[in-house]
Amino acid sequence: MNGGGLRRTLLRTGRAASRSAEAGRIRYFALLAATTVAVLAVCGFLLAASSFDGRTERSQARWPQVADDGSATLLWRATLASVDDRQYDVVYIEPLTPDAPLPPGLSRWPRPGEAVLSPALKAVGPQVREEYGWAEGTIAPDGLESPSEYFAYVRPTAERLDPEEMTGASGFGVSWTPSLGEHMYNFGPKEFHWAYLALVGLPAGLFVVIAARVGAAARDRRTAVLTALGASGGARAWFTVGEAVLPVALGASAAAVAVAPVLLTDTPLPVVDFVLYVADARAALPALVGAVVGVPLAVLAAVVLLQPRYRPGASTRPVAAGRRREWMLWLFPVALFGTVRGTDLAPYDLRLPVLAAAA
Repeated sequence: MNGGGLRRTLLRTGRAASRSAEAGRIRYFALLAATTVAVLAVCGFLLAASSFDGRTERSQARWPQVADDGSATLLWRATLASVDDRQYDVVYIEPLTPDAPLPPGLSRWPRPGEAVLSPALKAVGPQVREEYGWAEGTIAPDGLESPSEYFAYVRPTAERLDPEEMTGASGFGVSWTPSLGEHMYNFGPKEFHWAYLALVGLPAGLFVVIAARVGAAARDRRTAVLTALGASGGARAWFTVGEAVLPVALGASAAAVAVAPVLLTDTPLPVVDFVLYVADARAALPALVGAVVGVPLAVLAAVVLLQPRYRPGASTRPVAAGRRREWMLWLFPVALFGTVRGTDLAPYDLRLPVLAAAA
């Protein structure tokens, strides 16, 4: 039998063995669930990173280009407001020339006394719509950091217009992150990524390890039998892949189906008051495809690598407590210290990861 035929036989044999093995059904669903969670965790991280990048670009695109040399074509001034204990930005604008460039998200200049609100702010209630004048139209998505952002453009009336309090500008768009937009009132990317890795990535990785070792005693005995029959390390690896490939593939498929809707429309996220912009999700499509393909391969690699090497004469029977390795017990006081005092000693940005890792 050639190499390809042997590998196919080992894959089929491993798949058949997984159905009849001790705890085989439990391990099947554990691997399926762990793969689904792992793929979703990685895709969530990629979507968050793409969202932060897109929000930064849109925030930069709407910041004015200050003109101090008399070439200003518009006046601009940002102020703060709040509703329901949530802060947001209100920008007053006034064109100085007929060809003054429009802020991103606007299709025309508001008339004096008119306001253009973001859809989320407009949906809050009449009290917001009437606060800045007559609400006319909504800001398009390309002028907002996210569809859920509270934001408003207001053109003041002649009586309320004070050019001395406004900044002259010649257009919009800068290359640095401005101090305007909802990113000022939420987690930044660095804090979010650390929190996400600690609260989502770490549990997902542990879930994969646990699923890979479900029913380990029976499989370790079978590994010993295969070795006694002359199976090489590569043959045992292909056999192990045959056991796990179907649930891992199904888990990846389930995760792909769960992620697909964010590529079709703006998606409100549960629990948090945030809407994922579909353009940001589509920008992450190549990375998402890589995650759906790469994470299952990583899970299969973990399943293979987490199988202990067979040593002739070694037994897989449970051993008495006194014969077990005791060094792992010393991890408990370290973890306890990290949980109780780690947040006080760790840098501010690392407090949440330290707490989650210790727990």
